[in-house]
Amino acid sequence: MMTTSTGRLALRAVAATIAIPAGITALAAPAHAAPAADNAVSHAAQSGVGTRTGAVDDTARRASAALDTLTVQPKAAPPTAENFAKLRQCESGGNYKTNTGNGYYGAYQFDLATWQGLGYSGRPDQASPETQDQAAFKLQAQRGWSPWPACARKLGFL
Repeated sequence: MMTTSTGRLALRAVAATIAIPAGITALAAPAHAAPAADNAVSHAAQSGVGTRTGAVDDTARRASAALDTLTVQPKAAPPTAENFAKLRQCESGGNYKTNTGNGYYGAYQFDLATWQGLGYSGRPDQASPETQDQAAFKLQAQRGWSPWPACARKLGFL
């Protein structure tokens, strides 16, 4: 792992090599260097540093806007049994035996490739409710709520 000063030197070398405007290189600075990054962006915008075409004004403005919008998202709370009950209800009406012939099976509407990829055999609608719940918990831990995009959005999970 690079030290902070070594990292800054490497960053400057790369920036100089590919002629990145000063405002953009400031984005790669450590979080504690945010005031310096803001100053670099402002300086680049005012002086035209880092460009021969004058495009730095727009680039610096975008970089400054990016700095203003960077936030650390709090880690989401772990999913609850209630979350999965709501998901089951949305996906299949809560029916663990659902098989409508559309290629998705069981309470969580798994396709066979996903089900088998999680290490299960047979079809999800033929598995016990406990096994389907276990598979859904496992899949959610691996991929978040994205395997259930419509219901996850509807339920506010995404």
